[in-house]
Amino acid sequence: MDGWEKKIISIQDWVTIIFLACFFIISILKYVNSINFNYLINSNYSKIYKKNPLNNYNILASLVIIIIFSFHLFFIFRNYGIIDDQLNNLFYIIFTISFIILIRTLTFILFIKISKYEKVLKNLMNGNLNIFFRSSLILFLLMTFNLYALSLNHIFNILISISIFINLFYSQFSLFWNTYKEFKPSIYLLILYICALKISPWIIICSIVFI
Repeated sequence: MDGWEKKIISIQDWVTIIFLACFFIISILKYVNSINFNYLINSNYSKIYKKNPLNNYNILASLVIIIIFSFHLFFIFRNYGIIDDQLNNLFYIIFTISFIILIRTLTFILFIKISKYEKVLKNLMNGNLNIFFRSSLILFLLMTFNLYALSLNHIFNILISISIFINLFYSQFSLFWNTYKEFKPSIYLLILYICALKISPWIIICSIVFI
């Protein structure tokens, strides 16, 4: 029991630093542009925010998303014994997710330049950023509570994962449906978007981690 408590404390030492860094970045986003921050956590973000999604503010918001979701994956993999408590494992997950997001973003940019659906794709990019940023803030609060109040309770971690998955699934479906109603894009475009830019990155992540 003492060994387990010491391990939790050792994890908390470096996790706390990174958690504080996340909180600091979120505070910067709020302080630098509170209007854009409020847009970013608004469920109608993709409708009211029509600017180019590729800007420094959104890149910083994406960094928050990557770190928080990487932390959650780290805790999940750790609970199932896939990885140990070493900090380099967290950096490995962050690097993998960052690489996938970079590839997806470059693919998006290519699609925007060569297709006639620029407004549709930018709407999807803005909507995705909104969905994942809002989810990351919720996830950040739940993980903080689990780490410091429940000492990384495995059951609570699973409940967090299920809740976030349901939220993301519902939000993504709503985004697709609202985009289709507003822009009436080709159904093949949405199928290509789902398969090439939503499903395949997770297949790649699973392949890198488990194979």
